Amino acid sequence: MAAGDTVAFDTLFRLHWDHVYSVAFLASRSADFAKDVAQEVFLWVWKERQQMTTVQNIRGYLYQATRNFILRKLKRVTIEESYKRSLSHPLGYITQAEATPEMNARLKELQQLIEAGIRKLPPQQQRAFRLSREQGLSHEAIAREMGLSGHTVKDYIVKALAFLRKYITQYGDILLVCLFASYVKNFF
Repeated sequence: MAAGDTVAFDTLFRLHWDHVYSVAFLASRSADFAKDVAQEVFLWVWKERQQMTTVQNIRGYLYQATRNFILRKLKRVTIEESYKRSLSHPLGYITQAEATPEMNARLKELQQLIEAGIRKLPPQQQRAFRLSREQGLSHEAIAREMGLSGHTVKDYIVKALAFLRKYITQYGDILLVCLFASYVKNFF
């Protein structure tokens, strides 16, 4: 398999699919979640097949990989939920009871201004920023997905945040600038 033999991979897949799926299902109690995790694990195994030559216990290796994918996927879901909550209240610490209609209007205005700023970023920088902030991917994961170095991804994110700070300062009033500063501190 390490040499790219698809028959060997197919054999590995057929022999271990049930085990990987079962581990994911027991952790999640969701057939869809378990299927997604199992597919991701085997896709990852195929992509990383050249490192598989040193694996002594494939069942244990797949168990550990499945466990890691479950944890990453749950973390991603948590980040996505946090992000969705932040869209309704970007400052996070403002509860629905504390938010006044004026504050809600200002937060919506800030969200629109941030989105307008994001759309002005260069395409690669915008993509890296969205993968980081909207999908919660790490710099390393973004680098793999975009075929870039981790340093380049970090540079894109830093430049995007600097641009957005400048953009908000230029096009927003003082309250929006303060809200954005708090937003960046709490969510970025």
